[in-house]
Amino acid sequence: MSMRTKSNPGLEPDNWLARRVSSSIEQFRQLEHAGLGALVAESRDGKTIQLEDGRRIVEFASCCYLGFESDPRLVEAAKLSLDRWATQLACARTRIVVQDVVRLEQLLSQILGGMAVTVFQSASLAHVGILPLFAAGVLPSFSFRSPQFILDRKAHASIQVLRAVLESFGRVVNINIDDLNAVEESLQRARRDGHTPIVICDGIGSMGHIAPIEAMLPMLDRVDGYLYCDDAHGFSVLGEHGQGHAMSHLKKSPHRGIVIVSLNKSFGTNGGAAVVPTTNDLQVIQRYATSYAFSGSPALPLVGASIESAMLHLSSELCDRQALFNRNLALLDRELDECPLPVLNQFSTSPVRGVLLGSEKQCIDFCAAILHRGYLVTAALYPTVERDAATARIAISANHTHGQIVGLCNIIRDLAG
Repeated sequence: MSMRTKSNPGLEPDNWLARRVSSSIEQFRQLEHAGLGALVAESRDGKTIQLEDGRRIVEFASCCYLGFESDPRLVEAAKLSLDRWATQLACARTRIVVQDVVRLEQLLSQILGGMAVTVFQSASLAHVGILPLFAAGVLPSFSFRSPQFILDRKAHASIQVLRAVLESFGRVVNINIDDLNAVEESLQRARRDGHTPIVICDGIGSMGHIAPIEAMLPMLDRVDGYLYCDDAHGFSVLGEHGQGHAMSHLKKSPHRGIVIVSLNKSFGTNGGAAVVPTTNDLQVIQRYATSYAFSGSPALPLVGASIESAMLHLSSELCDRQALFNRNLALLDRELDECPLPVLNQFSTSPVRGVLLGSEKQCIDFCAAILHRGYLVTAALYPTVERDAATARIAISANHTHGQIVGLCNIIRDLAG
């Protein structure tokens, strides 16, 4: 799809988003020209997708790490929920709350160590609703007058786009949270200046970095600061009952922060959830979060599937599914151990893997060559990643076969050599 010709040359907008768009137009054109744009899928069988042009490809692009999205029990639960509720109940949840949604929130609370939980249509919409309330200091567990936000440069785009909202409440400082000295210095400076510091980051980043939450919590304790964490990629695939990377640490200090999780990835269904210390916090969220009070619940048929997935997470079966995923991840790591290109997060606990190419053109050519041989990986380009850090991202699933993983790795080694 081509960009529309500007009607007023010389009057182009000059702001951060306009600059980001204008600086990335060409690489997106290259991506589409290489056949790596939005591929149209007609059907799937396991991890094999049939495209509308008849090609059959093995996809390593979707982040359904544990393979629950195709579990027959979740599919049947969605069908039963559709029969019960039809397609939707178009009513704000401040007026009618569907019983299944209440049940799902109770189960998610059990998974997440007894924290208070409410669900949204997506994790992105949870940010839209929660971050302004958190920044305003109106949530009972997080009362303060003068916040300062310490925003990780690698935080997800759905958080970064809300920077202007945060700036209406306090100063925003960008840092790299992998640099713990910079974190400590930023926290101490904020406190010395009379502010309440709030660290905002991803738990497991979409490009695979792992937030040092365990190390940051004592720092936050010393300055009476807080954490706001998007753990979309850590939830379900990591931790007891799948509680994720962030909650595995924050449960020891639940008063120190808020976690947002996604049900769209390892959990295998649809929606997002906000995890807060108390039901008093939930009451404020459910009254005043705009994306809660003025939006519906997650798709009701998939709420039924989410209940089924939650019950599986609370059973011993989750450990088996996590173990299968970890075996597949270990196989990928071993197969790429002698790859001449850098492998992102190799042998780490992050579920995200990738091959670092550097330039956008190299990454596009690399991913196009892989697609030509029948496999799909994600070409992650600027602004999704930093400039000259273009990466062929690989999403492994418990549903991938040994042969599919080895087949992809053979192609990657061949192209990299």
